[in-house]
Amino acid sequence: MFDRLVERFCEFDDFCQKIRAEWEAYLVADGHAPERKHGPQAGLCDSAIMTLVVLYHRSQVKNFKRFDNGVVLQLLRPYFRHAPCSERFITPTKRVWALRALFLASRMGQKTGIDYIDSTALPVCHNRRIATHKVFAGLAARGKTSMGWFFGFKRHLVFNHRREIVALKLTPGMSAIRLRYPG
Repeated sequence: MFDRLVERFCEFDDFCQKIRAEWEAYLVADGHAPERKHGPQAGLCDSAIMTLVVLYHRSQVKNFKRFDNGVVLQLLRPYFRHAPCSERFITPTKRVWALRALFLASRMGQKTGIDYIDSTALPVCHNRRIATHKVFAGLAARGKTSMGWFFGFKRHLVFNHRREIVALKLTPGMSAIRLRYPG
């Protein structure tokens, strides 16, 4: 899990610096002055937050509090000295959501002619709790896979023979999507 930690952090950091420079140039060209924060930054930088989020999703840990207490505080403390506790980490993850989406879009692969399509169910709650579920109310839906019924979303991935993601779409669980993919 930690074999490419520094390499991944450097990728995220280079990307964040490039995006920040382009964003500030856009603001100056548009007539707005970019905000300058004075003094030391509190907590982690955006690239460190992105690295920890990716590590969490690649780990086998089911909830973030256990990941924070067991992995970040014990094993990754030399790398992330100013890591906040798990309760205070949720707010910065919302801040880097758009950066993560831009990073994924910048790393999309090219169509090569040999492509594979995969659909995966992403359940958000147990079937018995559908009526009381409020987080994704109106967005998630019931769906059926070969493994049975679920309530949540479907992730549709198109990737090429080099294992690069070519296209990505998230739909409600009930949708039987017909990807318009020219191949």
